[in-house]
Amino acid sequence: MQYDVLISFTDPEDNRTVYRAGKDKYPREGYIPSEERIAYLQGKNNKFRAPVIAGKAIPPGGKKK
Repeated sequence: MQYDVLISFTDPEDNRTVYRAGKDKYPREGYIPSEERIAYLQGKNNKFRAPVIAGKAIPPGGKKK
């Protein structure tokens, strides 16, 4: 599953991949983040103090749930 990027960020756990708000989906193809990482990016306990990825996943095929 992928998530819309809400705030642009560089992911140190994904080889410093840059994710751009409104343009990219998280995670990129070929990278599988942990459930904890997804929860961290969806929460407010990060350096932005706001979710950086959407709370709802985009299922394969691109349609939002």
